[in-house]
Amino acid sequence: MDTIANECKVIENVGNNQTDSEKNASAVGENILKAAFPQIIGFSIEAYTISSSEVKLVLRSTASHAFCDRCGQITFHTRGWQKRTVTMRPLVNKRFVLVLYMRRFFCKAEKHIFAEQQPGWLNKYARFSISCIELMNRLHLRMSSVSTSSILRKMGIACCPNTCINHLKNTMTSLNSRSAGEKNSRQNTSATLPNRFSRVRLWSTTTQKT
Repeated sequence: MDTIANECKVIENVGNNQTDSEKNASAVGENILKAAFPQIIGFSIEAYTISSSEVKLVLRSTASHAFCDRCGQITFHTRGWQKRTVTMRPLVNKRFVLVLYMRRFFCKAEKHIFAEQQPGWLNKYARFSISCIELMNRLHLRMSSVSTSSILRKMGIACCPNTCINHLKNTMTSLNSRSAGEKNSRQNTSATLPNRFSRVRLWSTTTQKT
């Protein structure tokens, strides 16, 4: 597979030749996704824009079904589209933005309309990809939110200091909740073992008396 740098050279050549057909847009866009973000699947490339500082792809979902986020049942009933603009990690010193058209589905059991999700690389309602948030958190752990915001803006990731604080706070809360859940699970397991042994001892004592 070609490196991301080589893919970007191909992209720039296509952009310089001003070939704006849908065929070229699809080929160039898929080359970017395969090289840089192989986890992004289930989308068709509708358009792309390349400038000296930004790469933007317009993707439309090809999903024909989804599972309801309330009852878990599968549904094939579509209800239009949800548009989301997501900032990714920089692509070879360029701001990288995805304009997503996500399928909206209707669940008959719950009478509920919901949008499909991409849990592998994008959190629900998020404007930044998971890898972008991880980069933001790593920087914020080493410096102030103001410095983090300033550095990210130079990298093409537009966010304010409060955004950096909120993402780090949410990440820490999620980690604490997960560790607390694992601790409670271990405590419950250790608490049930003595009870089982005590029941066995009680049974053996009763048997000996009889």
